[in-house]
Amino acid sequence: MKTILRLLLPIIYCLSILAAQAQSSATSLWQRLPVQLQKAARLADSPDATSILKARPLATVYLPGQSVNYTWNGTKWDEAEQVVYSYTPQGVLTQAVYSDSVTKVPTYRLLLSYDAQRRLSQIQTDTWSGTAWQNTGQVRATYDATGAVTTFITYMWMNNAWMPVSGIRTTVTRNGAGLETELVEELLQPNGSFINNGRQLYTIVNNRHTEIVYQSWVNNAWANVSRDVNIVWTDFAGQLRTSYVEQSWVNNAWQDAFRHTFSYPGNGSSVEVTEGWSGTAWVNATRSSFLCDAQGSLTTTREENWQGTAWVITSENKTLIKYGPNNEVVREVHQQLNTTTNTFVNVSRTNNSNFQAFSVTANRQAQRADQGRLYPNPAADAALLELNGLRETTPLQAEMINALGQVVRTQRLQPRQGAIRATLNLRGLPAGVYSIRLRTSEGAVVQRLLHR
Repeated sequence: MKTILRLLLPIIYCLSILAAQAQSSATSLWQRLPVQLQKAARLADSPDATSILKARPLATVYLPGQSVNYTWNGTKWDEAEQVVYSYTPQGVLTQAVYSDSVTKVPTYRLLLSYDAQRRLSQIQTDTWSGTAWQNTGQVRATYDATGAVTTFITYMWMNNAWMPVSGIRTTVTRNGAGLETELVEELLQPNGSFINNGRQLYTIVNNRHTEIVYQSWVNNAWANVSRDVNIVWTDFAGQLRTSYVEQSWVNNAWQDAFRHTFSYPGNGSSVEVTEGWSGTAWVNATRSSFLCDAQGSLTTTREENWQGTAWVITSENKTLIKYGPNNEVVREVHQQLNTTTNTFVNVSRTNNSNFQAFSVTANRQAQRADQGRLYPNPAADAALLELNGLRETTPLQAEMINALGQVVRTQRLQPRQGAIRATLNLRGLPAGVYSIRLRTSEGAVVQRLLHR
């Protein structure tokens, strides 16, 4: 029988994703987790059929009816565990039942619930007693109007009732353009109340965050801890940083500590170089690489330290992925680098099968494979939208959506010979981050735009 900790791991993992969302993470943080957790992370980030598979956006998606998970015992694959999935007709995951792959005896299951906007709102873990399912644990989440997580609380089943054991509540203050100016984090107490824990204060210049101060609640007052300054953005709308300097609050003054520089090789990959301040100059310290394949699946996570004149790998994880004819993930093999022998060693394997086809046109439309171009970005009075390969001959409606999720302007766009070249009028709109959305027969086109 698995331990209670093992049974609660899926909930803890999803809790970490919700926490990342609440902190307005700068990137797709599911890519920062081990590959075997990416499905849960994607689900928390966007709970529809396209969230489950690491695949290109399609009008029809193929989801596994079951998976078999193995661990490597040093000489062979062992401890096989079967997972059987249940979905809604739209391909939204509602249940995952874990069993011994040989005896088919269940061990535990996950039950997933969503709110009216189809955002993940609850994950429940039940254990199998031998004759019936028994409640074990839950994580519950709520969201604000912008889709940011406001509360996430874990519960344990005790004395025939759900008892909260830990939780966080976040309150975000935004300016008129929808940009964060303050984020306050509170921790759940045993009596059910919340107390201050952390705060982030944002400085905004030209509708971008240029500085973030991190504070802790100490002796009934906010106390400085660290701050990010000189933030340069590669893509502010996508929250991708180019670089920033991390400073620490020491002896009532800010002192340089680290400098972070990012690069983005493509397909969702990123590389972060961290330098330490020696007192006179910046010196290489660590390098973190998160590398994806052409489908956007995370295949390599690598950590390196700077030793003298070169980078030396301290840890590396690799995922070997086999795709099926519909771009579905058929098999994943997870390996870990043995830094002594400089060879990769098997860790775990997942085989997916019994794929089911789902249409994702209901409620939440699948994204069109070709999202076109929107430029310049940022833009002042106007932006040019280009789309090719359209099937439509009748006008399409472009929606401009603000950070609160409100459609603030629409514009009819007429395709000509399967293409759109249209200027979007931004005059009169408050500065801020907007989503530009069109619905086509091949899926939705959604582009983020920073309006100055």
